[in-house]
Amino acid sequence: MIPTILKAGGRVLVKAKVDKILVNEKTMKVEGVVMEKSGLKIHAPLVISAASIMATCSLIPKPILEKMEIRKILTEKEAKQGMCHVIVFVGFRGSSKELNLPSHNVWVLPCDKSCNVGDMCENYYKDPVNAPQLAFIGFPSAKDPKYEEKHPNKSTCCIITESKYEWFEEWKNERIRHRSEAYQALKDQFSGRLLDTLFSLYPHLKDKVDYVDVSTPLSSEFYLGAPQGSSYGLAPSVKRYSGGMDYLRPSTEVDGFFLTGQDVITCGIAGGIMSGILSSFAATGYPTFMDMLTKRNLFEDMLMMEERKKKKQKEREGGERKREKKRQRERESEKERDRVEREIENKYPFLLVVGLMVRDKEKAGVFSISVLYKKRKRKAEMEGEKRREKVRNEKEEETKIAKTSSLPSLLPFALILPTSGTTSSPKLVPLTHQSLSLSISRLSPTLSLSSSSDHVLNMMPLYHIHGLIVNILVPLCEGVGVTCCHILDFQQIVREVIGRGEGEKVEEGEGEEEGHKKGRKKGGKERVTFYSASPPIHMGLLEETEKYFLEEEREEGGNRRKEWPIRLIRNCSAALLPDLATKMETIHGAVVLPTYAMS
Repeated sequence: MIPTILKAGGRVLVKAKVDKILVNEKTMKVEGVVMEKSGLKIHAPLVISAASIMATCSLIPKPILEKMEIRKILTEKEAKQGMCHVIVFVGFRGSSKELNLPSHNVWVLPCDKSCNVGDMCENYYKDPVNAPQLAFIGFPSAKDPKYEEKHPNKSTCCIITESKYEWFEEWKNERIRHRSEAYQALKDQFSGRLLDTLFSLYPHLKDKVDYVDVSTPLSSEFYLGAPQGSSYGLAPSVKRYSGGMDYLRPSTEVDGFFLTGQDVITCGIAGGIMSGILSSFAATGYPTFMDMLTKRNLFEDMLMMEERKKKKQKEREGGERKREKKRQRERESEKERDRVEREIENKYPFLLVVGLMVRDKEKAGVFSISVLYKKRKRKAEMEGEKRREKVRNEKEEETKIAKTSSLPSLLPFALILPTSGTTSSPKLVPLTHQSLSLSISRLSPTLSLSSSSDHVLNMMPLYHIHGLIVNILVPLCEGVGVTCCHILDFQQIVREVIGRGEGEKVEEGEGEEEGHKKGRKKGGKERVTFYSASPPIHMGLLEETEKYFLEEEREEGGNRRKEWPIRLIRNCSAALLPDLATKMETIHGAVVLPTYAMS
């Protein structure tokens, strides 16, 4: 990133903390920033803050902050700091290829057979030293194709686990890298367990370790300026995502001042990337009405910038050659005019000067008028040619703009999907309305959802393409209702969403479709007949459904199993084990449709 910034004429300052953001109080226009140690003022017409929203508010002068909506975050009860992490950085002797390091990420979830991730996390936070520890393992050197060139016979790994700021808070006032032995001992406990996890999966790396370093929430707070060491910025909350904090957006009331980062959109890498995209659009003013008409957008302009630069250089060179040829023609024409005038002057020297003889005055007048007419005619022709050339250039520029917009325009894009990098490097994948419509048209016949007899439950996150298309777009296009779960609480889902209320009893002999239609509503509420999810969600829901049915059997006389409304279950995002599929069919009494990969 830094070489790109320098190449564009920018500068990158390190160990340079901002003390204050300069804003003109009368015009409410940003003027730059003031550095903390030196007091140096860096004037700029545009300032974008990628710091946390809390840190940004502390840099804005109070009279200015009082006029801005983001001041509300300081008194917001739900504005809490998000998740913290402990990260172990490991260096190895040997290249990624030599050590056979994978380029995909590895998630370690040491849960029991029920795979109740919620209970596992709860137990871990109660006893982080002894309870099973979840971990993320990645090998950055294996993902960088040029890493071996830059660092031969070296490779890297990072291991991440969740933590709380309170576990390390007592040492926050101690000097960095000179903290007490108790702090170091706690770091060693975390790093030891994480390294054991790594070596259990990759035992051949144990003898290749070159160095180990550990970061805690205090490290993130010191080096990144993250409040309370929060890796993911503000904690997700219902109010934040339901419009209660809509002042967290790129644009502000101060002209030329913009926000970006996780706090503006959502937490994580995807949130950070999307905030950068939206902030760049807000700062550059894309898209204008003319951009829409000419199908121009920021992404294509950036992608085509180098190509257009080369084309403009060629055009300038070609234009210069044309202008040189034109100047050459003008010089030759000027020589020809001088030659003609000299001939006339030589033939009628005295008449052109004094014009005494009546007989030859008319001829002299004719020659003089002819030369004058030709000069004026040539001048008019040249001016006309200039105007025509200007019009031609304008048309050519419009044609070039249209041709350079041959890449798919962002205007028809429905969404931009950030991939996680599980099987390759993370990417941004733009999906058009056309591609989504095609997916919907292909999936709809396989599900056969009916607006009169079906209702869909979505337990997948809305930033996941699986849940977005199968559980949201397909049913809505078929006129079928959808219920979304904002918390993945399987007990609540089974008891209050799927099996809620008192309904009509399905009579014996009625067909499956009639039974579903009759039992679709309970207590005037829609009942779920279909859902699509990944295997971990199937397992969690299945476990809770079994408990729900067992309670009925103990009560004797219940009708829960017969009135269970689910008729179809779809699996995606990971392979479904045959034993799990069979158990799902038995417990839910539904058809299980196993699939894998939207593509």
